[in-house]
Amino acid sequence: MLIRQLASGSRGEISVHVDETGRCEVLDFIERLSDPDLKRVLNLLRLFCDQGEIRNEEKFQHEEDNIYAFKSFQVRILCTFLPTTGKRLVVLLHAFRKKKSPLSKSDLKKAKLLSDSVNGTAGG
Repeated sequence: MLIRQLASGSRGEISVHVDETGRCEVLDFIERLSDPDLKRVLNLLRLFCDQGEIRNEEKFQHEEDNIYAFKSFQVRILCTFLPTTGKRLVVLLHAFRKKKSPLSKSDLKKAKLLSDSVNGTAGG
């Protein structure tokens, strides 16, 4: 499993999951967002990089196990934390538009599988 750094700030760092062909589903999704959605998502990611955390649960929420979600209206970007001795490092795993509540099991399952792969553990 490959990860590539996307952004870094004074307290946080964001990387993305990249598949074996070099494709990044999360970046593909972000690039297709409308300008207002793109601006909100980028501001959210920038906030994490600057502060190393987002305490507002309407913007960042623990979903299940080691899966968290950046939230901006219907946009969801699921992620996981990686252990580090410096800045807080989060890896973006899966992005989608949430159309129902609660979060779908298939989206969570996909993020968990990617998280296990990124964290070097087996299973799912």
